[in-house]
Amino acid sequence: LKHEVRIKQAITALIKEEEAGFEVDLDGAKTVEDLSDALDNALNQREVSVTRDRFAAWLEHTAFLDALEYSSIDSSIRIQLFDILDADSGGELCTDELVSGLMHMRGSVTKGDIIGMSLKIRHVTQVVEDVLAIVAGI
Repeated sequence: LKHEVRIKQAITALIKEEEAGFEVDLDGAKTVEDLSDALDNALNQREVSVTRDRFAAWLEHTAFLDALEYSSIDSSIRIQLFDILDADSGGELCTDELVSGLMHMRGSVTKGDIIGMSLKIRHVTQVVEDVLAIVAGI
């Protein structure tokens, strides 16, 4: 949770710089969970949208890059991170999608990750083939 909070803190700091009137009420946040909830509330109330351009600008800020590094997120692929996280290719992410996606990007890729993904792709391919066979038979 501390890594997630660090990312949220970096994002809220950047949004404070960009948007007048953006405030985060951290009064009463005594635990990491409280801090996380307070940051979530501020970001969700504002319905912050992160576009590719906004994300690219954030990647120029040391505090954001430090938060990525602290959380063991490979920032060497910088702008590709946005494309990876934008699963529907809609061109924007809400902050929840961004934070949860970044948390999934933590650490190194393992052999288990690759095999698991390969098995999921094989299953989806089989399901699509089955649906195509049914549709062709109609």
